[in-house]
Amino acid sequence: MLGLSAFKGKTIFCLSASHPIGQQLSVRLAHLGATVVALDSNNDVLMLLASKNAARIEPLAMNWSLASNIEILRNAWGIEPIHGVFDFSWLVRKPTQYALPAIQKTENLIGALSAGLTVGQGTVVLGMPSDKSDEDVGVRAINAGFHHIVPQIANALPKIRLMGCICPNHADPNETELTQITDALMMLCHPIARSFASGQIINLLGATKNS
Repeated sequence: MLGLSAFKGKTIFCLSASHPIGQQLSVRLAHLGATVVALDSNNDVLMLLASKNAARIEPLAMNWSLASNIEILRNAWGIEPIHGVFDFSWLVRKPTQYALPAIQKTENLIGALSAGLTVGQGTVVLGMPSDKSDEDVGVRAINAGFHHIVPQIANALPKIRLMGCICPNHADPNETELTQITDALMMLCHPIARSFASGQIINLLGATKNS
């Protein structure tokens, strides 16, 4: 990848950092000089992740499905610049946990960070489950919900670039898949990708040979 120094000194949020994609992305971005705020409800995984680069990965254990926690985050972060947000929360949910009203919580979280994202001219990338590799009706419903809400949020927050990315549903991608997916994700958050219009849904399944 070209221009990797573009991440140096940037602040990136990684939500559901316990997912293998989130873990690898956090470590790679930290290695490139970014400060990574890794959020997850699993404190043990966060501590292990932070130990891989204690100077650059800041663990934050919280359940952001609670409105009170979202408000705490909004008030704590304020207008400090945020240059990127990667949300993998929908990739770690079990099919029984899929529910369309829960997508609203994703929108609320983005709203809580919107001031910092506006100052940092940041990009938000929402990981979406594929509706083609899983027969579960809940997965298909969430996929359809994201197709509706991604352009809706993008229109509501015109100063923030926001995209949905369809990722492999399985929870144990191999090293080759992880490298290919995180390459694609970093590219979307790179200044070179500013030509990608906000509100798009991008299918990353083609980024992996085995998907």
